[in-house]
Amino acid sequence: MVQKKASMTSSTKRTSVIWRARHPRQAKNFDNKREAIIQEAARLFIDQGFENTSLTEIGKALSVTKPTLYYYFKSKNDIVLMIKRRAQGELFQLIDSIEKIECTGLEKLRRLFPRYIEIIASDYGKCLVTIADRVLDESSRLEVATEVKKAEDRVKGFIQQGFDDGTIARRPLKIVYYAIFGMLNSIGDWYNPHGVIPPKKLVEHYIGLLMDGLRQN
Repeated sequence: MVQKKASMTSSTKRTSVIWRARHPRQAKNFDNKREAIIQEAARLFIDQGFENTSLTEIGKALSVTKPTLYYYFKSKNDIVLMIKRRAQGELFQLIDSIEKIECTGLEKLRRLFPRYIEIIASDYGKCLVTIADRVLDESSRLEVATEVKKAEDRVKGFIQQGFDDGTIARRPLKIVYYAIFGMLNSIGDWYNPHGVIPPKKLVEHYIGLLMDGLRQN
């Protein structure tokens, strides 16, 4: 518990420094300040819940006023959408890199899992899986849902490849996918990287469970 508090204090200091920093180029300064806002917002959403975190509280954590926040984001909806975009962007980069590797379907999943777990255990990843899309406006919900479906279809392709090459025990594809990623996404609900289980150990345990369950006997 003490460790978590220390980490949050460190995070707040980093975003405050970014906020106060002066850069020679205004565009870069604007982008850095937007980044500071979403970093601090993600931390607060995780600690307090999305519904219980106001723009005023986000501004207070950064020592800026609510009107100042409106210069960078029109609403809380826009902030959480940006956070979800960041997490989804990291996931797509991961999937892109795995698709380029020539290996079995099972090996692709084995390579996917470590980084996937890291992303979901991050502040942005936790917000992606724990903040319900219903809090977003209609166009934002559609955007997030569309990207989720794209990622899902591509990862299902790895599982299907494993069925076809004989490295993954053949079961209904939908069941295999949701069993795996339902378990992985639940990390966002309970895992504290500053708690008793170090991130490296978390990855090891999950990969052991998943690989033993997937492998063809």
